[in-house]
Amino acid sequence: MSLSTPPPKRKVGQTGRSAGEASIVAFAVARVHGAADAPPVARPAPSAAARTARTAAARSIATRYGAVKTLAVLLAAVAALLLAPAAARADGDPASDILLVQDVFVTYSVQVPTADKAQLEALVAAAKRAKVPLKVALIAAPADLGAVPSLFGKPKVYAQFLGREIYNIYPGRLLVVMPDGYGVSSAGAIVEREQRVVDALPKPGSDGAALASAAQQAIRRVATLHGKRLPAAPAPPSSGGGHATRDRLEILAIALCGLAIVAIFAIPRRRRRRTDASARATD
Repeated sequence: MSLSTPPPKRKVGQTGRSAGEASIVAFAVARVHGAADAPPVARPAPSAAARTARTAAARSIATRYGAVKTLAVLLAAVAALLLAPAAARADGDPASDILLVQDVFVTYSVQVPTADKAQLEALVAAAKRAKVPLKVALIAAPADLGAVPSLFGKPKVYAQFLGREIYNIYPGRLLVVMPDGYGVSSAGAIVEREQRVVDALPKPGSDGAALASAAQQAIRRVATLHGKRLPAAPAPPSSGGGHATRDRLEILAIALCGLAIVAIFAIPRRRRRRTDASARATD
């Protein structure tokens, strides 16, 4: 004689079904009897683990998006720096932008040989080491002055104007070289003693090489006035690919800007898609 396991005891009215099963049965019965207001099937609430997984996935996507967005901003900043010289050409006063970050502004209107530019930059660096710091602007044509072409042929007036333009960043000595002469200012005012020294020099001339050479002569005269003897400039580089390098940098900057824009607008869409997919997977 075998003993069977007695059925589990239930309280009166207890069906033994879970809440979810009971909801499904109630819905089915109502539909069979044609009830129009059948109760909706209750979906079980997501578990704590599912909610935690969903939150972790959203945080992970947000973290990755934040990192990509930061990278995009950095790329845009680098591109802006690379494009600064090109953008300055169309500015109201190109030299005032270039001289904020460099010590030498070279005319865009005529070609300055790479070797002459390198010698000028080396001499300006030597003057700085000798405690006679200065910034130099080579102006060959009215187009180099942007929105103030009327100041062409007036090196002293432009030296004062340019000095005031960059005063907040650089209030020091500034040398302007034009085909008609020189201008030496500091904090937007002519430095009379140094101006008399450079006025004694011959007129610079109009081509790029002549302007660069005249600037070097003026720098040496100013340094001598202060009791400083500057060394000879280092030998110029043999390569003449300065303009090609600058063009490549500008192309690279444009490409970086494009990548930054794509990243900023594309990542949020991917983030939303991944979040929706994660939500569906955890439901």
